[in-house]
Amino acid sequence: MTAAVTWGIKSCTFTPAGGTLESFTDLTDMSFDDSINLQELLTDNNVNINLVFGTGGKTECTIKSTDSSLGWRSTSPPGTAGILVMVFGKRAAGKGYVAAADKTFTASNAVMGKRSVSASAASAGSLDIPFTCFDTGSGLFAIT
Repeated sequence: MTAAVTWGIKSCTFTPAGGTLESFTDLTDMSFDDSINLQELLTDNNVNINLVFGTGGKTECTIKSTDSSLGWRSTSPPGTAGILVMVFGKRAAGKGYVAAADKTFTASNAVMGKRSVSASAASAGSLDIPFTCFDTGSGLFAIT
């Protein structure tokens, strides 16, 4: 039986600029979403579009965890810039992950957004932390 083409969460870390690496635990979801504004260029007396170019490109990343204590244990307050690394593992045909098939998402310029934390008496707590990744010339992110 061959491995399924699905991916799961393996790990997520954030290293603040000049700070210490933080590992996020009990992850339930990691995601990233690209965003860009497309602009059309028209010149004099031309009914056709001469050029389309993008501005304001960024990638929004979100991590979710059931460990709500990460919200107050994190040494990085909202607005902190650093390096975000998310590791996705390719699911094995049975249990676990395919060896040496990980994909690592690295955003060298990520800024931590507003943390949303909740704790419940009846079920697990929740933590959502968004990051905005921007480009300073080396790309928004790399996947290796």
